[in-house]
Amino acid sequence: MKLNSVAKAASMVLLTLGVQTAAAAVWVDTQKWSNEWEEKYSAWVETEFNPRYFIDGPYGKLATDCADAVYAARVIFSYENKLPFVIKNPYGTGYYTNKTSNYDSKKEGKERVRSFLYNIFDQTSTKSLPNDTYPVAINRMNVRSGTVWLRPSREEEFSLARIFGGKDQRPGHTDLVKSVSREGVVTLIGSTVPSAVRELKEVTDFYILPEIKVQTGLRNWKWPEHYNLKENQLPGYGVDQYEMGAQMSNHGEAGPQQGSKTVQGWSQALREKLALTKESKGAYLTRLAKNFCVLVKERVAIVASGEKLRNRMGGSCMDYAQWDNYSTPGRDQMVVKSLKKLIAETNMFPFLSRSSVEKTRPYLETCGTLEIIPGRIVDYTELAIRYSEDLISSDPNHPIEARWGEMQKPRSTCAYKEQ
Repeated sequence: MKLNSVAKAASMVLLTLGVQTAAAAVWVDTQKWSNEWEEKYSAWVETEFNPRYFIDGPYGKLATDCADAVYAARVIFSYENKLPFVIKNPYGTGYYTNKTSNYDSKKEGKERVRSFLYNIFDQTSTKSLPNDTYPVAINRMNVRSGTVWLRPSREEEFSLARIFGGKDQRPGHTDLVKSVSREGVVTLIGSTVPSAVRELKEVTDFYILPEIKVQTGLRNWKWPEHYNLKENQLPGYGVDQYEMGAQMSNHGEAGPQQGSKTVQGWSQALREKLALTKESKGAYLTRLAKNFCVLVKERVAIVASGEKLRNRMGGSCMDYAQWDNYSTPGRDQMVVKSLKKLIAETNMFPFLSRSSVEKTRPYLETCGTLEIIPGRIVDYTELAIRYSEDLISSDPNHPIEARWGEMQKPRSTCAYKEQ
């Protein structure tokens, strides 16, 4: 939660009751969303929305987390093309809209839009995205650049981790579809937590199954007039993605008897529905290796930030919010899942071990090397071995050397519960 309830309520009043005049609006919308504009948005995401979009250029130095980046893309394209931007208020009735007069004190143009963006970031999250998007049938017309991939956070759900004082490992996450290849491979682009000015990551893999009851999956944006309609009346609506692939468990994740092949089965079914031609085995293995490398590389900045905080605190335990920002258990689980997929395709007996990782070396070598700590460079095969031997620490209270498996993980003395 980014604002307290009073601040949110005040902000909502201002956003909803803003004077609807040309001078007061964040921008004046002179166009209307249509299939043609959705095609232009799709082309913009594929060609213009690149990994450095929030670092360089007119929208550079903009700090984002995953939901921020997804909302920002829609806001910016709407502003640049004088289209309306409307989303549902996540905390009550009414809507957030570009017509608000809340930013009259800001210079008209990008400065005003930036202020609008920061307020949107404060109000929205993966929990609000289901209100502003809807699930689509799986075909190349509906699943395209700009489509949202969503996994809302699951804080309310029952879990054994809570009973035993651990942290629930079902955080929310969202990305945009960057592209869909002729082979049906979906490339996702997005940010992560904590909010920071960063390069957006691109991956071509999925780590959970979409689940209809919590509104996960591939979804497209609602237009302003869509909020008055039922979802099954919206263009391209469909629920076939929730039925594709192998049987899912109650949480929409791989069941204990099925392992990661459940998600793999769904991913394969998705590719088959979107493919115009078949992906070669070599290209597939190289792509799996790249996914592992991207996830590990993304970890560098987060671990380094956690180390700076640990040093400032002089060894004291971080509070829950600090731990939540800089710990990496969920992220490390995704890294391991990614590695397991590569191992499963390169080994007759796909167990997580040093020997099985060695067989992935030809593909991991295509990633080059990584500077994990200033002056300490390792290759990705070595990092994969450390993951396979459970040497990597997810705890930001541990020294950076332990975070990367350079030293034995210390015994954890700081305990955290979901808050």
